[in-house]
Amino acid sequence: ESEPVTVRVRDDAESFNPPTKLALLNISESTISIMWSHSVGCFEHCTIVYEVTWQQSGDGSSLRKATTNETYHIIEDLTPTIYLIGVDAIAYCFHNVVLVSKSRKLKVNTIES
Repeated sequence: ESEPVTVRVRDDAESFNPPTKLALLNISESTISIMWSHSVGCFEHCTIVYEVTWQQSGDGSSLRKATTNETYHIIEDLTPTIYLIGVDAIAYCFHNVVLVSKSRKLKVNTIES
């Protein structure tokens, strides 16, 4: 039995910026390359990771996730459809403080026209 982790939110948590400027570098029927910008502000002493999420539009059960330390990610093994893609910035700070800030979602069509 591991002891539960208490998550405390810092007073300045609302200043933890979300990822911005999501950009698609490459789209094919099975692959999407995405990059983004992120200003960590006063949270540079925290460990920052990014969780990329994608799901087929209108199908919440199709949600997939990947974690990266970089500000880009390649999503593979896709089927031709419309996807909603988002990026969450997660800051792991001192004293078990975990902050999450979510980007706006992109709608991406991988169906060849």
